[in-house]
Amino acid sequence: QVADAQILPFADTSFDTVIANHMLYHIPDLPRALAEIQRVLKPGGHFYATTFGRQHMRELDELVWKSWPNSPWKGMGKSAPFTLENAQAALAPFFSDITLHNYEDALEVTESEPLIAYAFSGRIGFLLSQEMRETFINLVRQELTEKGTIRITNNSGLFKAKKA
Repeated sequence: QVADAQILPFADTSFDTVIANHMLYHIPDLPRALAEIQRVLKPGGHFYATTFGRQHMRELDELVWKSWPNSPWKGMGKSAPFTLENAQAALAPFFSDITLHNYEDALEVTESEPLIAYAFSGRIGFLLSQEMRETFINLVRQELTEKGTIRITNNSGLFKAKKA
């Protein structure tokens, strides 16, 4: 069932487990969503939430800033309301026994087109004019020609929390 996390259509204490997989940073009213998740969990139930950290894909951010120095782009994790760095504080009013399991990894990009397509598919793509896109494309291709690979940090993790 598709539902708005801020207004869950389920009775109180309906679930043993709730999972939020890389989505809480999209919620307009995060405290409201967390209160709803807590409401639908049974006592002793568990909440699992994955998210990224401020260093997530920082190399992609750096390519954007290098190709567009005056960019308003803040970066993947710089302004998100639910990241590895601020999620503990967001969860604490609603849950206990909060633990973080970090997952650090990296992508080794060897072809320009998939990276370019990914970059343009998100918010970055909406900010760039055609000229800016060409500059970015040329920069990615140049980096790959010079270095052979572009390493992109995957900084993410899983929070596990318990309803008291």
